[in-house]
Amino acid sequence: MGLTCKYNSLLFLIFLAFASKYSHGRSSSSHQCLNDQAASLLQLQKDVLSRNSSTVTFDDNSSMKVAKWDNETDCCSWDGVTCDHSGYVVGLNLSYSSLAGDIDAIFNLHHLQHLNLAGNNFQLTPIPSGFERLSNLTHLNLSFSCFSDQVPAGISSLVRLESLDLSTVFFCELPPTFNDPDYNRIFAIEEKHRLRLEKPNLESFVRNLSALTELNLDYVDLSAQGSSWSRALSVLPNLKFLSLSNCKLSGPIHTSFQNLKSLNTLKLNSNNLSSEVPHFLVNFRDLRVLNLASNQLYGNFSPNVFLLPRLEAIDVSRNPSLSGKLPEFPLKSSLKLVSLYETSFRGKLPDSIGNLESVTNLLLYTCNFSGLIPPSFANLTSATEVDMSYNSIEGSIPSFRSSSLPKLQDLRLSFNRLTGSIDPHIFTLPSLKVLYLNDNRLSGELGEFSSSSSVLEKVYLNGNNLSGGIPTSMSEITSLTYLSLASNRFTGYMKLEAFKHLSNLTSLDLSFNSLNIKNDDPNLMFPSLDELKLSRCNLTEFPTFLKNQEQLRTLNLSNNEIQGHVPDWLWTSYLNELDLSDNEVDFPKESSQVNTTFSLSLGILAMRSCSVFKFPKFLQLLDGLWYLDLSGNKIKGQVPNWIWKSTLQYVILSHNNLESMEEFLPNVSLTSLTTLDLRSNLLQGSLPTGICNMSSLSILDASQNNLSGLIPECLGLMSNLTVLNLQGNKYRQIPTEFALASSLKSLNINNNLLEGKLPRSLENCKMLEVLDLGKNMITDVFPFWLEKLPNLRVLVLRNNNLHGQIQLPRRNFSLPKLGIIDLSSNQFTGDLPGEFLSSLDEMLMNNEIKSANLKTIGQYEYYQDSVTIMSKGYEMVLVRILTIFVSLDLSNNRFHGKIPSEIGNLKSLVVLNLSRNGFDGRIPPSLGDLVELESLDLSTNKLSGVIPQQLTSLTFLSFFNVSNNNLTGLIPKGYQFNTYTNDSYLGNAGLCGEPLSRSCSQPTGSALQPPSQGDDSRNESLFDWRFAGSGYASGIVAGLALGYAFLPDFQYHEGRLQLKKKIRRRGRSST
Repeated sequence: MGLTCKYNSLLFLIFLAFASKYSHGRSSSSHQCLNDQAASLLQLQKDVLSRNSSTVTFDDNSSMKVAKWDNETDCCSWDGVTCDHSGYVVGLNLSYSSLAGDIDAIFNLHHLQHLNLAGNNFQLTPIPSGFERLSNLTHLNLSFSCFSDQVPAGISSLVRLESLDLSTVFFCELPPTFNDPDYNRIFAIEEKHRLRLEKPNLESFVRNLSALTELNLDYVDLSAQGSSWSRALSVLPNLKFLSLSNCKLSGPIHTSFQNLKSLNTLKLNSNNLSSEVPHFLVNFRDLRVLNLASNQLYGNFSPNVFLLPRLEAIDVSRNPSLSGKLPEFPLKSSLKLVSLYETSFRGKLPDSIGNLESVTNLLLYTCNFSGLIPPSFANLTSATEVDMSYNSIEGSIPSFRSSSLPKLQDLRLSFNRLTGSIDPHIFTLPSLKVLYLNDNRLSGELGEFSSSSSVLEKVYLNGNNLSGGIPTSMSEITSLTYLSLASNRFTGYMKLEAFKHLSNLTSLDLSFNSLNIKNDDPNLMFPSLDELKLSRCNLTEFPTFLKNQEQLRTLNLSNNEIQGHVPDWLWTSYLNELDLSDNEVDFPKESSQVNTTFSLSLGILAMRSCSVFKFPKFLQLLDGLWYLDLSGNKIKGQVPNWIWKSTLQYVILSHNNLESMEEFLPNVSLTSLTTLDLRSNLLQGSLPTGICNMSSLSILDASQNNLSGLIPECLGLMSNLTVLNLQGNKYRQIPTEFALASSLKSLNINNNLLEGKLPRSLENCKMLEVLDLGKNMITDVFPFWLEKLPNLRVLVLRNNNLHGQIQLPRRNFSLPKLGIIDLSSNQFTGDLPGEFLSSLDEMLMNNEIKSANLKTIGQYEYYQDSVTIMSKGYEMVLVRILTIFVSLDLSNNRFHGKIPSEIGNLKSLVVLNLSRNGFDGRIPPSLGDLVELESLDLSTNKLSGVIPQQLTSLTFLSFFNVSNNNLTGLIPKGYQFNTYTNDSYLGNAGLCGEPLSRSCSQPTGSALQPPSQGDDSRNESLFDWRFAGSGYASGIVAGLALGYAFLPDFQYHEGRLQLKKKIRRRGRSST
């Protein structure tokens, strides 16, 4: 919000500089106001004052100018009135004058040339008719006055008009008759009555306005296609200022628009142009302001636009598909604002970036920039705000001295790949108030600096590798309001008293370091502290100074070594958020729980993995509670109905010993509940029927319980349900109707007792990504109707009674996004058609392309989906389902015939299991093309011939099993084949050579050389199966998924990447 305000302010100043304005003040004319002119003004005064009681103004600085008009004085001297030498009113400036109601008297002032009614509040009344009577008007400004509906045609007849401003706002203050607590209804009313050009449309409206030099229609509904609106405006040859922000325009821009070469300001932001940026913009040599933000633009943006000689502000932000590179900037560049955030701009920052000596705002965050920060960065002497967060910028932060960046107030470089130490001079830049360096790879100790020279207010250094002690000077910056040093490697003992001088401190986060935090002074006081996070700080008790922090609203003491009951004084505080997870603590004793002094403001309560044995009675008092997490405790018995509140949105009760749920109270509405997590309990019987009334329910996970009977039919009719996970229960029948489940993305009813056929109504779930119905008793043929689910990525139907041949119903059949298919342990028969394999588009895709768009399936705000697969003879839980993980398991069926050669086209396969079938013939050499393959199981078939030498090129193949076939000949050597044991080849009487003890009569071939280690990324497995297996007997988790699983939510993006790399290195060295 702050960045947007700064940006809007800058554009407004530039607008003022280049939009010609008429100054209306008191007339200096000696000529007396004519009687008819005074009469019209007095009538206007009367009409306005009669409505003044109901007027609502936008601006506190508004003044009722008309109320000061005095009939005893010359009207040409009245505030806002300008007369010519003949006594006619030619200028009327009533901007921000608290006007409302009837203004028709203005239309009697036929000599008016300048009329300004901006900044009033006409409360969604139409612009009055009568402007055609003001034929001398050259400047008309009705902006920000809450006019509504159709713009009157009379304005289009003002052929002398040079400047027209009808811009409005998206939110108007309505009269009391419109008062409604539902803001959605208010917005709907305002959208319905939005100012618009419909009859006449834009083309008809501007046809006769050829004298226009300035046109501002921001937020006027034009609803026009690019070929119409841009062509219509091309007939205005004198146009210099054009602003059409948020006008419901679409693209592309017509080529005739290039006729407007006199433009100095072009603002088309917040529309839906959905096209490439026209190349002719480079010919707009007078352009000073260009704003194309939020338009769904795509393609390459010409770097020459940045080099337009007079350009001062350019904003193409919030166009994610728009790419481009920054040019080399010339000396003395005129640019003041460069806003490219949330685009796909890429490449290195040019060395000449320091030539932007006039730039005040440089906003390059959430792009694809890489490389180093050029040393010339220190030459941005006019810069006040620089944000290059969320890129791939590397190297160290340039050193700064007091003369560097003298005006810089806000510097954000977070979520990059910056390394090296932090020069302490950065903390003393003369104007710097906001510093974000979090989530990089910065290391080393923080040096001391002169805290008295610092004006910093916000410092975020979390998510790095900073070490040593926290410097004393950091705790002495008296202007500090926010300080986050979390997730580093800071060490040592530290007393909270060290921060006692920070009287303005609002937020302090020291979590996830190796600090030992102490509090010896019970009277310690932070008068402004609103948020305190001390997670994993080796606390052994509750800091007693918290008793005095009445203004504290957020407290996180999770992952410490605190034991016993939570003290009463903590519950009687004014906290909104409290997280005590991963401590051996319990709620206060029953006798002291329910009392009138308990805090009623608590909205978030997290006590995950504590020592809670039962639901505390004081939950009845928390009428504002919206997030409750009591997972991983020791709560037994029934879930009482009194814990449920109408405010609840997230309830997480998983991993307890709950046996049943009491029916919900009839007077408690749970329509706000979006997430209900009941997994891994001992729940029996049925879920409460009240679940059917949870109209906002998005995630329901009741997996790994003992629920039985019929799954409630209503679950298939919930339009907001996104995840339904009921695996590991005893349900016998799946809902038959999913017609309304339009939001469902994940359906998991694995390991139940389901019978019958797959419900065909699932084809209505167009958003479905994960379908897991494995380990049931479903009897059906292969569901080819799944092709109607365009987003399906995971299909698990193993261990059912599916049967028949897999014969495609027609040509051009496709399952475009399926990346995980498990049809194992069914009764499929016949040949495996090559056409079926060719229909799996996701598996055909090269993994290098997929890696560029690596995504996690089923990742939600407080929930992560998972799927169970079989690989390498083990059951594996993919805790996070990555799109780069591709698996095909057809094992333990009755397939026969040859393995189709088309299988070699599935380039992105990581796991392939065709074991325990009746395949015969030779192993296809095309399997050697599966360069990403890590697990290949062809065991227990009737395969014959030799093992193809091409398989030795699979350098990721850590698991290989061809046992129990009819293979013959020499076992290949080299690469991964040097690591396999006898178990991979048993049951093949004709095989010989190492590792078998049976030697071959022919000479042993020379061993292949190991692959080059030059490209580390190509020779490391992305999934570390061995690492995943350590410490697990019955369930093995994929290495990368495990890396994600055990990272707390507090960890940051770069931390995950580092862990992933470590896993991959270990996996490589162990093979």
